[in-house]
Amino acid sequence: MEKIKLGDKAKDLVSGFVGIVESRIECLNGCIRYNLVESEVKGKKNEFRTVEIDQQIAKKVDDGLNKAKKIKKTKTGGRTTMGSYLQ
Repeated sequence: MEKIKLGDKAKDLVSGFVGIVESRIECLNGCIRYNLVESEVKGKKNEFRTVEIDQQIAKKVDDGLNKAKKIKKTKTGGRTTMGSYLQ
């Protein structure tokens, strides 16, 4: 079983609900639960459905918010010659 981290996209194998892992709850008896928040808003604005599921029925779908992002190279205003300011 692949370890699920905060920010990963996970799926509830029973209900089929897919969402981003918002929190990880570890109980005194050793039970681990995840709180999933849907990644797409359906219906009313700013209303997100959340589901709390056990670790046994959770499956990691992908890296969700933890995906590596490409860094766009831009000019940083580094070293220039004085002539370029005068043009």
